[in-house]
Amino acid sequence: MFKKGSRIPAGSVEFFDTVVHPGDAIQERGEKISHNVEEIHVPPILLVDEHEKLTKAESRSRLGVPDDVIVWYLQLGAGQINDIESEVRITVECILESDSSCYIVIGESLLGQRIDFQHERVRLLRDYPNSIYLNGIDYSVQAGGYNSFHEMRVSRTPTIFFPNMKTGMDDQNARCKVAVDEGWGVVVETRTRKNILLSIAEVQSINPGDDIIPDKITDMGWVESLL
Repeated sequence: MFKKGSRIPAGSVEFFDTVVHPGDAIQERGEKISHNVEEIHVPPILLVDEHEKLTKAESRSRLGVPDDVIVWYLQLGAGQINDIESEVRITVECILESDSSCYIVIGESLLGQRIDFQHERVRLLRDYPNSIYLNGIDYSVQAGGYNSFHEMRVSRTPTIFFPNMKTGMDDQNARCKVAVDEGWGVVVETRTRKNILLSIAEVQSINPGDDIIPDKITDMGWVESLL
């Protein structure tokens, strides 16, 4: 979803034969750009189909975590875990404080520097796409970007969202609030230690049903029409 007032360079659309509009959890707002290029509106674009995901046992075996524990997946995309004031570090500490027996999987960016952090209950995951592991995850902490939101939504993973409130075009806060309305997410706009601890307790009370997410968002049949 574009924020109100965002801009696309004039004349840039005409360089393409077809414009594909990926679906989002929220309705597109603002003025429509006038052009003569073919448009196709499709469901949210996902990186992995359900049949491509690892089973819970396969996922946990690869991640090196036991089958009988709670596993959190953390991917915020910003902040250094070695910085004691960073959101990543504070979130890890809060999760372990709330449940010292759980495990945390931190998703690393393939483009960024490797994370240098050691803890017996923390695993670092540098792979792509990480969504193949979601059957082995109980809870998640994510930013509010398009891909991570929709992967969590389809997998029905109870998730704490830390939306980026300063993005130029992407209204992450509005998107993340859909997860709250659908009953599978918690949004933390002000990331203090107290608020993060409260959100951890809240998300663990969620038991999302299989019927809360529209089935049509997983339909990828439109891809064949472009080939």
